[in-house]
Amino acid sequence: MNILKVWLLPLATITAFLGLLMGGIPYSAGYGWSKIPLGSMMWTLWAQPDWQHAMFVPLISLFLVFVQQKKIRQTPIRGSNWAAGWILLGIFIYCIGLKAETQYFGFVAIQILLAGLILWFWGTKVFSMVSFAWVFLLFMWPMPFLDGMMALPLRLVMSHSSSTLLNLLGTPCIQSGTAVLSAPDPAAGLKLGGKFQVDIADPCSGLHSLFALMMVSTLAGYMSVKSIAARWLIFLTSIPLAIMGNVVRILLLVWATEHFGADFALGTADDPSWFHLGCGYAVYLVALILLIGLITLLNSRWAQRTLEKFHHPSAPDHGRSPNLTAAAVTIHSVD
Repeated sequence: MNILKVWLLPLATITAFLGLLMGGIPYSAGYGWSKIPLGSMMWTLWAQPDWQHAMFVPLISLFLVFVQQKKIRQTPIRGSNWAAGWILLGIFIYCIGLKAETQYFGFVAIQILLAGLILWFWGTKVFSMVSFAWVFLLFMWPMPFLDGMMALPLRLVMSHSSSTLLNLLGTPCIQSGTAVLSAPDPAAGLKLGGKFQVDIADPCSGLHSLFALMMVSTLAGYMSVKSIAARWLIFLTSIPLAIMGNVVRILLLVWATEHFGADFALGTADDPSWFHLGCGYAVYLVALILLIGLITLLNSRWAQRTLEKFHHPSAPDHGRSPNLTAAAVTIHSVD
């Protein structure tokens, strides 16, 4: 097999073509920016704290392909001519984005073009082996427009959940829009919000921690469990995990404000306190601990037997050797 023809030339062609589209053609974001290439636009967004996790996605995808390089080299190469349709579709969407001056069309186009080029040069078998790495690349595209669509609903969910839990835990409070205020206490001469006033702003909505946790849960599910159903469960669980993590963060801020004052717990909008910034890590700590617990449960012998029954409901399990079952799970996980 000619490695130059099969691998090096196609890789060089893909890199040059996508490099031209990402770095050589000015694109507009539709936000009053001057036209700059998609690559420069992405780098500008990646530099923002809310999207810094996205810059690691291409490296992780390359690593996922690298660890399968031996299997990929052994896979028969049969390029698919019908993949030209995907390539033409990607170019068409890219051109629409140029006319519409919206970078999201460009993001979609690059994702489709990459799939089309892999199918064109190497075929469906190779693409199936790198399909997860290709899907994982979806997390590298910044989507700031989601802030306006999802931030306010999530803020309301956070404030409602936090106020409900605080009342259950013995800290009387009232939800007022996206704010959590201490309940009035006439006997102590305290008005509404006299002890604490915590407004859940956009950065505390949980939106951006949700994106990062969705990325982490997708990767963790792929690497830790074999069942497709279990992988989907881990991915979907990232949504309530992000909410629970942010609720813990708000509880810590409320209790710190109540006992040590707003300056210590919150700081100001322009200069948050160290405690306020530190509580941001509680979101990920709580979510990751719960995620590890879920993966451990899914990898337990009970969960393996349950998933096996789910996939093969007619297969009897009585009389099966425990050692053979464990060996089958081990082989299944390594494959």
